[in-house]
Amino acid sequence: MPFPLTTEQRRVVDNRGGELLVSAAAGSGKTRVLVERLLDRVTREGLDIDDFLVITYTRAAAAELRERIAQELTQRLAQTPNDRHLRRQITLVYKAQISTIHSFCSALLRESGHLIGLDPDFRLCDEGEGHVLMARVLGDTLDGQYENLDPQGEFAALVDTMAAGRDDSALEQIVLDVFGRIQSHPDPQKWLREQKAVWQLEGIADVGATPWGALLLEDARRQAQYCYQRLCQALTLCDRDEMLSVNYGPSLSASIQGVEKLLEGIDSGWDDAVACLPVAFPTAGRKKGIMDQEAAQRVKSLRTRCKKELDKLAEVLEGDSARLLEDLALAAPAVRGLMDLVALFQDNYRREKEKRSLLDFSDLEHLAVRLLLDPATGDPTPLARYWSGKFAEVMVDEYQDTNQVQNTIFRALSQEGKNLFMV
Repeated sequence: MPFPLTTEQRRVVDNRGGELLVSAAAGSGKTRVLVERLLDRVTREGLDIDDFLVITYTRAAAAELRERIAQELTQRLAQTPNDRHLRRQITLVYKAQISTIHSFCSALLRESGHLIGLDPDFRLCDEGEGHVLMARVLGDTLDGQYENLDPQGEFAALVDTMAAGRDDSALEQIVLDVFGRIQSHPDPQKWLREQKAVWQLEGIADVGATPWGALLLEDARRQAQYCYQRLCQALTLCDRDEMLSVNYGPSLSASIQGVEKLLEGIDSGWDDAVACLPVAFPTAGRKKGIMDQEAAQRVKSLRTRCKKELDKLAEVLEGDSARLLEDLALAAPAVRGLMDLVALFQDNYRREKEKRSLLDFSDLEHLAVRLLLDPATGDPTPLARYWSGKFAEVMVDEYQDTNQVQNTIFRALSQEGKNLFMV
C-alpha cells in the first residue's frame, strides 16, 4: 500500500512546479518521499520507471533504493493484479537509471566519450593507486621546476615562502590540498587562471575592491545590520520603564548612531569602514529604581551581545588599505607561483593517467561536464539535450553530499533544472 504521508510530504509528492529542493532532518522520511513521488508520477501520469534518472550517494544506497521501489511496486500490484502498467514497471525497475553519479558518468563516457576523444576502454583508478601516481608525478613536476629555476621567478618566490631551506613536504602538501579542493569546480584549470589574475592586484587602491576585502565587508555589513536591529530592540524595551530609559537610553542611542555610521562606511569602502570602528558603547547610568527587571535583563543581554560582536568586528577590519595592499603585493608572486604549479601538476597528472587509460572519480565528473556543456558558451550540448529529453525528472538523494561539478551535470540533464528534484 502507498506510504502514509503527512500534509507537508503530500505537498512535496504532488508539487509539479519545476525545480524543487526538499530539506529536512535525518530520519524524517526524505528518501521515502522521493520513492512516493516517483511512484505517484508513474501511477498517476502513466510514466515508466526508466523515464527517471535517480542519483544517490553510494552503490549500497542505490541498491537499497531500487529494492524499496521494487517492493512498493509489488505491493501495489498485489492490490490491483490486472494493472498491466504496474506489471511492466516491475520489469523495468531493474533496468532503470538508479545509480551513483560516478556510475552514471562512467556509463555516459563509455557510450559517448569518443565525442571528446576518450578511449571508451578506460580503467577506473582506485584511491591507493591514485595516491601513488600523484606522489610520483608531483615529485617529477617539482624536479622539472628546479632544473629550470629562475631565481627571480614566481616559483622561486613560492619555494622561499613554503620550503625555507628545508624539504619540500610543506609545498607538496599544499599543492595536493589545493588540487584536491579545486576538483569540486566544473573547470579547475579555469579557476586557477582566474585566481592568478585576481592576484595581479592591478588598479586596486582600496582593499574592499579585492575579493577577500569585499567578502569581509559583506560579512561586516550583515553583523552590523544584525546589531543595529538588536540595539533598536533594546532601546524600544527601555520605554517600558522610565528609570531603565534614563540609564540605558543615551548609551544605546550613541551606539545605534555608531552602527549607522559603520554601515555608511562599509558602503564607501574599507578605509571608511575601519575609521568607524570600534563602535562606542558609553557606560550606562546606574540610577536605582528600575521596576521592570525582565526588560532590564533583556536590554543588558542585547547590549552585551552586540558589544562583543562589534568588538570582534573591529579586530577583523584592521589596518588601512595602503598597508594591507602592500602585504598582499609581497605575497602575490608566491601565490601566483602556487597557481601555476598546481596547474602544471594537474596537467602532468592528466597526461600520466592518459598513458595508462586511467580515470579517477574526479575525471568521470569533469569529462561528463565536457560532454554535456559547450566549453565556449556553457550551453548544453546536443548530447545533453538528448539525455535531458529522455528523463521526465532527475531525482537526487542525499543532495548535501554533492558539489558544484555534480550540480552542473544535474542541471545539464534536467533542462537547466526545470525537472530537477533534490532531497
